[in-house]
Amino acid sequence: MRIAVVDPDKKALHNEIKCVKAVFSDCETVMFVEPGAAQKYLEDNAVDVLITQVPMLHMSGIQLGRRMREVQPGARLVYMADDDAYCRQAMEEKTDGYLVKPVTIEKIRQILPFSEF
Repeated sequence: MRIAVVDPDKKALHNEIKCVKAVFSDCETVMFVEPGAAQKYLEDNAVDVLITQVPMLHMSGIQLGRRMREVQPGARLVYMADDDAYCRQAMEEKTDGYLVKPVTIEKIRQILPFSEF
């Protein structure tokens, strides 16, 4: 399983990767601080899950999620933000989940139950 995580906040990104690996120890993780680099990666490489920050410069996580759905319609999509301000918009995009930061191991377990993979 391959999980991609996108967050322009490098400190938060490292925490998010740590939490994902704690729940899915055998998964491959890829991380991006730039949504454009993540988009390019998603166009060329399959992922099982994309976890992306919603508010970002140059491209929102919503835009990135839409692009991923075009090229990888079967992948799971989880949005995250510092609060629930983007939750309604994320749910309208048929997301598989929404995380309010800080991301924790328990939140990853709840949003992506291991038994589903």
